[in-house]
Amino acid sequence: MNSLQAITRPYVILKWAQTSDGFIARRDFSSKWISGEASRELVHHWRAKVSAVLVGARTLLHDNPALTARPGGTLLPFEQQPLRIALLNRGLIPSGFKVLDNSAPTLVITALDNPLHPATISAGATQTETLVFNTTYPEQTLNILNNHKVRSVLIEGGAQTLQAFIDVELWDEVHIFQSPQRFESGIPAPTFKILPFSGARTEITEVRSQRIESDILVSYKRRGATDAAAQLNFQCTLEDN
Repeated sequence: MNSLQAITRPYVILKWAQTSDGFIARRDFSSKWISGEASRELVHHWRAKVSAVLVGARTLLHDNPALTARPGGTLLPFEQQPLRIALLNRGLIPSGFKVLDNSAPTLVITALDNPLHPATISAGATQTETLVFNTTYPEQTLNILNNHKVRSVLIEGGAQTLQAFIDVELWDEVHIFQSPQRFESGIPAPTFKILPFSGARTEITEVRSQRIESDILVSYKRRGATDAAAQLNFQCTLEDN
């Protein structure tokens, strides 16, 4: 399948923050924020523009993110929130976690062979789906989202989830917040193996960067990334701020 066929899958936007020495988190996950306040505010505007926001199990369980759109510090109404997606290959979401509150619609995608399935989640998630966590799980995930009429998805972590989508070339835009912080050691940030000079078949048509207070935002867009609604997200990223 041509991974850029917007009619067969959602438009995929990858986002992460990394330190100047290339880490996305400390080994003990004690690093709550890497990017600055202005960068985090920008992400809330992105969330308000996409159909869905997705994180993997480690980010979900260690960070307990709300995954809601709160531009200007104001929580948008339920009907204006993106679909929150928890990609859970094992275990459960503890009761009381933010993603299980009633502030936004939520989809939990869990492993078909999860020993705790179907009692994988506590009350609060509005929908559940299952898949097999193998090398095709990014494509399986996008098939599920396509069935849920998700047109664009912002994938925010963690490193393994982001790398999985990069490795199988299932992405249209990448936005990296580069912080001046240094960790010296930690969990490495995702890496591109398909940049233009690598000789891979993927072509990147735009590479842009801008300063956001102390951070540098570097953005990539692939050739063929033409979904009109999601393009607004990219333009907002680079022009409105």
